[in-house]
Amino acid sequence: MNKPTLYVVAGANGSGKSTLINKYKHFTKNIKFINPDDIAQSIDSNYDGKDNQLILKASRETIKQQNALLQAKKTFGIETTLSGKRELRIMQEAKKLGYKVKLIYVGLDDPRFNIERVNERTKNGGHYVYPKTILNRYNKSLTNLESTIKIADKTYLIDNSQNRSYLIAKFQLGKVLSVTDKTIPNWIIQREDIYQKIEAYVKNKAKRNKLFPLHTTKRELKR
Repeated sequence: MNKPTLYVVAGANGSGKSTLINKYKHFTKNIKFINPDDIAQSIDSNYDGKDNQLILKASRETIKQQNALLQAKKTFGIETTLSGKRELRIMQEAKKLGYKVKLIYVGLDDPRFNIERVNERTKNGGHYVYPKTILNRYNKSLTNLESTIKIADKTYLIDNSQNRSYLIAKFQLGKVLSVTDKTIPNWIIQREDIYQKIEAYVKNKAKRNKLFPLHTTKRELKR
């Protein structure tokens, strides 16, 4: 019997989580994704991200649906900024219940990019998030990333700073499985624990193959 899977698509507001899910609709179409913003929109079609009571109501409904699916041991996904502790607890609870946990983390090199993209989204009818909130979530999200990588059976780090998203590295229970030949973005370099593992993997691979690492070095990236 196949284990149920919990898919966690994470990243600060404006990182491109929903866009990524829609991009791979052929894969995600049979997976129920729980997104509090979608729930808020279903409660009130005029949801603009500024009604605190509606946000609270949607959050409660989100928790209710997540718990129901966990207890039923159904495969599902959550879309989250990963800026709180609840998502870590959900992942841990899922593991206890026999789930596989897959984390897809989408990052941007500068929180100003996140703010700009949210503002653009708002102009096109999407919900608003205050810049101060985005900045706060951006930093907390990256801090929590280190812990969640160790919990997830598989982690995929995706950079979405440019016009196209790129897979940077894959992890398995905190250990690096593979690294692409793309330049390592600053948002990963800033997380010392994560970057050191990637750097060590690249160096070991180069040593085994008697090749020089393909990646730009940390010192070069900071110039």
